[in-house]
Amino acid sequence: MDVKDETRPLKIQIFLSQPNKKLQLVVSSTKIIESEYPAHKKGEHNGNNIPEFFIEDGNLKMLTDINNRKSSYEFRLNQNNFKLIKISRVIWDGKNTTSEAKIDFLAQTKLEFQQELGSDKILNKKTQKIKIKSLPKIQDLSFSDLEKY
Repeated sequence: MDVKDETRPLKIQIFLSQPNKKLQLVVSSTKIIESEYPAHKKGEHNGNNIPEFFIEDGNLKMLTDINNRKSSYEFRLNQNNFKLIKISRVIWDGKNTTSEAKIDFLAQTKLEFQQELGSDKILNKKTQKIKIKSLPKIQDLSFSDLEKY
């Protein structure tokens, strides 16, 4: 966190170990995580938790909880770039239903559906093809870019 900047931007940096045992910086970004005090909030806290990052099954995952919508972003390392390959989201309506979306950039598909709590029954299932020219790189994505998907 840059405490000198009043918006308190958060920076992610990813280092990869090299054959010579030194670490090489491959990603440095202040865009992908929303600032703690974004300018549009005029000094107010964004109200959201800082995302969690971890490695699972060889991929980098980022978990967010933005305005009660839980999202998972999955990135795959390819030629020293972490490229976005999957997004999954879920939001609870506060009653008895969750709405979910799963976007697979490799298969170029987006699946949306609803589900009642405690049930395996899928409601309003909709699958659509999406078009992407190339996989987005983590360093090129901003917080607002991720919210558009």
